[in-house]
Amino acid sequence: MLRLTSVDVSPASWLKILLAQFKNRGRIGIVVDILDTVRRTHPRGRTKTQIMRGARLSYDQTCRYLDFLMVCDIIRGEKFRQGDRELVSYSLTPQGFELFRQLYHLHTAMGALVEQKFM
Repeated sequence: MLRLTSVDVSPASWLKILLAQFKNRGRIGIVVDILDTVRRTHPRGRTKTQIMRGARLSYDQTCRYLDFLMVCDIIRGEKFRQGDRELVSYSLTPQGFELFRQLYHLHTAMGALVEQKFM
């Protein structure tokens, strides 16, 4: 047992408390959230705003990640008109589906491993 102030805390509990403070996602987690949001698409795809909200990102982050994923041929964008506005609809490429599948399994396995090891 560790002694912190006047409270006895087991190492596992201490680690839980410590890890709870670091809940920010890494780049892989952000990419998985974007790909998952785009994957759950209707026939037209998802707009930038829908991706931004679904992946819980700022507008700047969304733009940077979408540009990167398009350059890597993970997602594709197609322009369409909605009333008087021209929007871009994003959808996954076949490589994007495969990347999502692999990252999702990796992300899930890593989360389970951390939980199993430290909790």
